[in-house]
Amino acid sequence: MRAFNEFLDEEDLLTPEEIDAEMREAGLDPEEVGARMHAVAERALASSPWNWRKRAVVELEQERARIADATRPAPRSRADIIGAIRELIAQTGSQLAYAHRNLEAQTDEDLADLLRELEYLASRQQRRGKE
Repeated sequence: MRAFNEFLDEEDLLTPEEIDAEMREAGLDPEEVGARMHAVAERALASSPWNWRKRAVVELEQERARIADATRPAPRSRADIIGAIRELIAQTGSQLAYAHRNLEAQTDEDLADLLRELEYLASRQQRRGKE
């Protein structure tokens, strides 16, 4: 580790060519060492809990689980689902944006998903309002 710290000491910074030459003198192949260091860094990044991509996937899955847990079963008929969506939008003062403005053109599955997401967002807004 001391050698690595010395390697990173800015006062004695070497050029890439000088580093390659020192590695060759030590019997190391600079390309192989670079590839191994890259692989180690990639593995560390992929497994790190501080990796934003990994955290984003975990957080997305957590939010999806919360949506599923926090929502009531969707009404059975298509008309009931559309009515519930419109009611939620009206109750929230149209603060919730939604991509499906033409609800009648959406599939039943898309409508049910939209309703669950709107219910979830509305519940989060209510919780924030109480805090």
